[in-house]
Amino acid sequence: MLSPALGEETAKQLVEREASAMGLGPMIPTVAAVALLTRLEQGDGSGSLAAQLAKRRLQRSVVSDSIPPPPRPRPMTTASRAPSSAVPPSGPREYVPTELLVSLFANSLGEEKASELVARTITRLGLRGSQLTKADATNLLSSIESAGGIAAAVARFAKVRFVLAFRG
Repeated sequence: MLSPALGEETAKQLVEREASAMGLGPMIPTVAAVALLTRLEQGDGSGSLAAQLAKRRLQRSVVSDSIPPPPRPRPMTTASRAPSSAVPPSGPREYVPTELLVSLFANSLGEEKASELVARTITRLGLRGSQLTKADATNLLSSIESAGGIAAAVARFAKVRFVLAFRG
């Protein structure tokens, strides 16, 4: 379940290491798999996000009373939303600061990785400056989304948040 995001070898090493630390053998029952993924979630980086997604998929795919369903998402409150500087109120905007795009990825990927991802994509697309047009920002998010992996999953949600914030 982690292979699409991390690659087969990295996923295998990560799972084997955690399974060994938990005293699990090669055959891991579903309940233990959820516990293992929960441990992996506590880590940093793409492995943590991949484990979160895999755990949700596993919990949805198993019809069992022994595994509780994932918690229902709570409605966003003002306190849980991104800072007002990160997601502007609805309305037309001619330029988008790159810091806003970084903030859309930072919670999931970390500030440093998010900044690197946005900077790499800006360079790859041949964009310039710390302010992008709305169209360039949307293209940047689409480019990240089409690249696949964990960043693509985050980009899908980031693009929706961006479009809602900048609809005109």
